[in-house]
Amino acid sequence: MSQALTTKSYEISLHWAYELYGSPNFLEFWFPKEHFVEASIKNSSFSATRKDGEKGLYGMGVGEDAPFNSNWNHFSISANAKDPDFLKTVADKTFVEDGRWDAYLINTKNHASLTPLDNLNSPEHFPKIKKFLEENFDGASTWPGEEEVQCWAAMLDGADEIVAIGALSKWESGKLAAQSIAVNQNLRGKGIGKEFVNRLVATSYHLGYPDLCLGVWHFNDTAKHVYESVGFTLVDEFVYYSKL
Repeated sequence: MSQALTTKSYEISLHWAYELYGSPNFLEFWFPKEHFVEASIKNSSFSATRKDGEKGLYGMGVGEDAPFNSNWNHFSISANAKDPDFLKTVADKTFVEDGRWDAYLINTKNHASLTPLDNLNSPEHFPKIKKFLEENFDGASTWPGEEEVQCWAAMLDGADEIVAIGALSKWESGKLAAQSIAVNQNLRGKGIGKEFVNRLVATSYHLGYPDLCLGVWHFNDTAKHVYESVGFTLVDEFVYYSKL
């Protein structure tokens, strides 16, 4: 396919995504129908555009031939993208690279038999969660009290102190995302992270969500190894750009 095909139909876009990636796929998670603008496909690569409030249009491009949309105000695109319009945009320094991250998805049903984690999503637990994140993951993207959090899933020790924690947040798409995953820094390297993530997936299942997604900084090899060992599937390795 030498030319990209573009559609403004969400249903057609989902059909393309299912054909390329099956389900779950990134379109289902990151592109709710009410904010969807358009999608394009070329060879086995795919890109989509959505409204993102005051930030304008946000795009994601998966695969090396992911079509670039010049109307994007910020976007995440495959690290090996080679669309000529994208390469020209980078060369012209219209956008600045703001980080590299990898996206992962998993079907939760295979973890149904595992014991769910404790849910600390109530105000009396928020100070303890905040203190734990400040000490063990001060770069966390999600913090106690945020509305989209459905569960602060925690692994506790015998004294009810937090050993590991993560937020399970319901996105605009209705899908669930794992965020702010942290393990006590003094207990790392003992297999706790893998046990925790396995049970985090189980917790998602028992909350009624068949799929779970997460994003991780590209250079966090330790975390990525844990996610992959648990069964998460890599969507793509992305570079995030914002307009100058």
